[in-house]
Amino acid sequence: MNPLPPEQSRTLLRRRTASSLFLDTLLLGVLLVAGYIFFVGSPVGQHWDNQGYAGRMVAGPDVRVFDADILQEVTKRSLLVAFAAIFLLSCVFRCPVVGVGAVLAAAGAVFGAEFLKHTLPRALLSPPLGPVPGYFSSDTYPSGHTTVGTSLALAVVLISGPRLRSWSAVAAGIMGTSYATAVLFMGWHRPSDALGGIAWSGLCFAVVAGLLVFFGGHHSLTTHVSKATWLSGLLALLLISGLLVFPFPPTGYAGSEIPFLSVTACIVAAGFAMPAWFAFALREVSWRPLHRD
Repeated sequence: MNPLPPEQSRTLLRRRTASSLFLDTLLLGVLLVAGYIFFVGSPVGQHWDNQGYAGRMVAGPDVRVFDADILQEVTKRSLLVAFAAIFLLSCVFRCPVVGVGAVLAAAGAVFGAEFLKHTLPRALLSPPLGPVPGYFSSDTYPSGHTTVGTSLALAVVLISGPRLRSWSAVAAGIMGTSYATAVLFMGWHRPSDALGGIAWSGLCFAVVAGLLVFFGGHHSLTTHVSKATWLSGLLALLLISGLLVFPFPPTGYAGSEIPFLSVTACIVAAGFAMPAWFAFALREVSWRPLHRD
């Protein structure tokens, strides 16, 4: 059997990567819908979600000050500045078309999250354990601020070249996790809303990345995933371990500490896993021809 010419072989590898991203889109869609069905559409899920929300009071004042600062930075103006910065950075990396795609993916995720929040119904199946904002009867799933933080982080991973992509995923995990936990610690969202924002952001970027790879990607033999992936996993493990061993004060709501710790651990794990997966999915992709990246 004659081997395929190099160019044809690279095309097949590129199409395989694009197909894998499209399949991942379906998986993320299933996770998004499953999260909504369980946490929003079932009494058991709502009860666990409410317990996790009530347990947020264990977060110290210093943490909440930091969370308030980063959340208040999310405005329409700062979002436009961030989009412009992503495009300019893509020009520096000599992949402006990918930069446009990254901006469109981030914008689509942000506006799509707002649409879903105002469209998806939320019936009261389990009463909250304490006072909640008035908008908690609707307008919550998925979290808009989590979507902003995760999408901007994934945009940087997308425009990065093979040598930087996996390492940018570590920074992206820190950024995405910071916003996802902040909306919970500040009481702006339930835990499920943060998880939904992470899944929704990943879905939008998987679609755009798949299209970019299929129509304009180049196969790259340069992969530096393992060390960054291990580092990302180690950071997530350290944060989760800290949550488990830190002597939290009582919340005032009996039994809410364990749900809070479990959902926060899931948020941290998802926040780091999403950009790590994204970098791994693009490990064989360069936005410039081979030997020029």
